[in-house]
Order: sequence, then structure tokens, then C-alpha cells
Amino acid sequence: MPSYIIKIVSLLLLLFAFSACKKEGQPDTAAVRFFLRGNVELKKRDYRSAIRFYNEAIHNDSTFYEAFNNRGIAYYELQQYNEALEDYQRALRLKDDFIDAYYNRANTLLAQGKYIESLNDLDRLVSTTYADTARVYYARAMAYQGLRKKNEALREFDKAIRLEPNYEEAFVNRGYMHYTFGDYETAKQDFQKALSINPKQDFALNNMGVIATAEGRYDEALNYLNQAIRLNIRQPYYLNNRGYVYLMQGELEKGLEDIETSLRMDGQNAWAFRNKAIYYLEQGNEERAIWNLEAAKAINKEVEYLHYYLGKAYLEAGEKGKACQEWKLSEEQGEKRATALLQEHCR
Repeated sequence: MPSYIIKIVSLLLLLFAFSACKKEGQPDTAAVRFFLRGNVELKKRDYRSAIRFYNEAIHNDSTFYEAFNNRGIAYYELQQYNEALEDYQRALRLKDDFIDAYYNRANTLLAQGKYIESLNDLDRLVSTTYADTARVYYARAMAYQGLRKKNEALREFDKAIRLEPNYEEAFVNRGYMHYTFGDYETAKQDFQKALSINPKQDFALNNMGVIATAEGRYDEALNYLNQAIRLNIRQPYYLNNRGYVYLMQGELEKGLEDIETSLRMDGQNAWAFRNKAIYYLEQGNEERAIWNLEAAKAINKEVEYLHYYLGKAYLEAGEKGKACQEWKLSEEQGEKRATALLQEHCR
């Protein structure tokens, strides 16, 4: 049975602990006053203002490692990851056992896709006071997920959930891992648990819709996906998922509208190009279908049923040899529908 999940749940929220107090033993200096004002702006999510206050704190005290750490947080939130890393490293040069900075650096490396480096920092934390902190294991799970070490990722999600039984993001991401193993029932249990914690957890609603789609329960899928879209109308992957459901229901124009909207929001969504190709196959336009499938392949070669649909498009275009090659690749990926087409057309 094919799966149609479009985007895995990524690290939804990185909570960085930061001190709101003065440096221990330090009088109420100008540096501390600027630092505390920076913390206020950080809490308000006015990250640029926070940076300005932390700059002043550091200008007044170049050894103020907490200010470097917190300025790194502000840079992280602005997705200025290199600047964040530089600040964490400066904090660690000033205080090499500052575990908050190791944690923050690990999450920044994770955001950059530097999974092994992130794990090096996270491994250090499990032997500190962070050993019983669920978010350390959650971050480790996300790093293993990035390295495609699924069993290790599941193990770390389990640890995070044991430490924090209502950790909704961990349930959503663990559910995704179960989904990739084809264990839909366990995946649904995790998504439902996340929704019991937070009924507005749009990632979980989307993923419940994805599973309903994979199981052919299209009306149920639309119900879930419509809820997800109402909660987060700017998420292109939900629209693309709904577009796919419309295609499966024969509502081609409604499907195309959602898919094209999704592509306008994220032009690198390989799944949307694949789904647009399905629309053109249904319209009998194999040339446009092939173009969209090749576009999907250029972005992400691992999109499910990419080779299956390419084979169908090539067959319609009269290129049986290419069609058989694509179905063979599809079959090698465990996509059973390709086997029937190979037996029918490629003996």
C-alpha cells in the first residue's frame, strides 16, 4: 500500500533555557541591565531588539558568557545559524562546562542538518544534569532520523516520552517513524495521543489524513486535512495532500487548484510535482506528466511511486522500454503495483 505523507514533522519547537537573573555574585552593572532587557525582548520574540541589548551587555563586559549564549538564541530564531554557532562557541570558550550552550549549539547544528556534530554535543549532555531532560532525547531522535537510523530514532523518542508523558511533538514524530515502518495502527495511536494532548496539533491532523488516504478512506482523509488547513492555512504540504485526495476522488480541477497553490508556496515540493503529474496523466497529457515527474525527481528521488507514474507516462508516450525500466525501479523500492504492470507489459 503506498504512503502519501508529504513532509515529516520536523523539530516543531526548540525551547532554550535562559537565565533571567544577574551573573552570580555580580553587582547590578550596566552589562547586567542590558542583559535583562535583552531577555525581556527575547521573551517577547522581538529578536532584533534582543540582539541590540545583548550587544550592549557584551560591549560592557566581554566575558559575559550568558549574553553570548542568549544572543545566539536570538540569532537562531532569526535563522542566522552561523552567527548563533559563533556565539555559542564564544560562550563555551569563556566557560567550557556551560551545558546550556552545548544544548543550544546541538539544536543549531541539527537545524543545519549537521546530525553527527549535533549528536556529539547531545552525547555530552546525557552525562550531565540534562540526563533526565526529555528534550535532549527528542533532539537525539531527530538527529538519528536525519541520519536515517530509524531504530535509534525510535529508541530516543521512547526515552523522551518516558521522561515527559505528554510530549506532543515526540508523539507526532514517533508516529511518523512508525508510519515509515508501515505500522499504521501504532502510528495512528501516537497521532491520536498527540491530539488528546493538543486538539489543535495540525501536524497530527495532517498525518491522520495521510493514513486515511493511504487506506483509501478519502472522506475521512478530507475531514482531517480540512481541519489541519483551517489551523494552518499557510502550510503548503497540507494543501498538496488534500489535492491528492481530490485527484483520487476524480475531482481533478479541485485537486489541481490545491496542488498549484502548494507549489506557489513552496516550489521545491517534489510531492506536489508528482501529484500534478497524476493530474496530467488523468487528462491524457503524458508530455506534461513526464515533465512534472522529472521535476520531482530532480528535487527528491525518493518520492514514493515516482517511478511507477513515470512508467505509466512513458507507456502512454509510446516508449515501452523506458516504461519497463521505471517500473523495475519502482518494484525494487517495494512498490507492488509496479509488479503487475511489469508482468503485463514487459515480459
